[in-house]
Amino acid sequence: MTKRSLAAIIAIIIIILIGAWLYMRPSSQAATAPTGTSTRSLITAVTYACDAGKTITAAYYDGPAAAQPAPGQPPVPTGSADVSIGGAPTTTLAQTISADGIRYANADESLVFWSKGNTALVMRNNSMDLSYTNCTDTSSPAAPSDASTTATTTAGVMLPPAGPITVSGTMVCLPHADTTGAQTAECAIGIKSDSGRYFALSSSDPMTVGSIASGTHVTVTGTLTLRTDSQYQDVGVIAVSKISK
Repeated sequence: MTKRSLAAIIAIIIIILIGAWLYMRPSSQAATAPTGTSTRSLITAVTYACDAGKTITAAYYDGPAAAQPAPGQPPVPTGSADVSIGGAPTTTLAQTISADGIRYANADESLVFWSKGNTALVMRNNSMDLSYTNCTDTSSPAAPSDASTTATTTAGVMLPPAGPITVSGTMVCLPHADTTGAQTAECAIGIKSDSGRYFALSSSDPMTVGSIASGTHVTVTGTLTLRTDSQYQDVGVIAVSKISK
């Protein structure tokens, strides 16, 4: 065998070994975290005490920064919640658009978890789960049973009376009441009145207000309920009966 033939054989062996090593080495993708987990950031974990001694636990997470919505479209939430109902295995639910409170649902919306202030409720297949009623955050004081028409803010500014109300203003994501800590990424849809007050909005059909883009000037007619326990800078919630641009 000539030296040239021997060198050729050695070169072929080296090429085969390199190819085998490249084929057998672990893929770099195997170390990549599953989409949606590495971008989540824990906000808080809450235990809700319900009637009949039942409980719900929920861990709330921020998601990645949301893309700018298309003109005329509401903001798309990116948060999520890990929810355990009555000690059942934890289910991760994605945050969805909500006109009132913060809403989380699974892919087919057969399970919906809705938190509002210090309370929460569960819906299954579009009906409220009556096994879990009056669920309240165990770390929060109970909300007042009603609101006085003569209530004032801490700054001494008179609030509008509870009851029928018509407000003109701009659709906004309500700002948080506490701006000192970590801020959640949800968009609680409300209205900033032309006089500068914030009102939360609720409707039996969430899309009544949820389909109106932030920044749109509207006139809202409905019934106002004052509240002092909101996590946002609103003076109360308007149950919307009519909204017009």
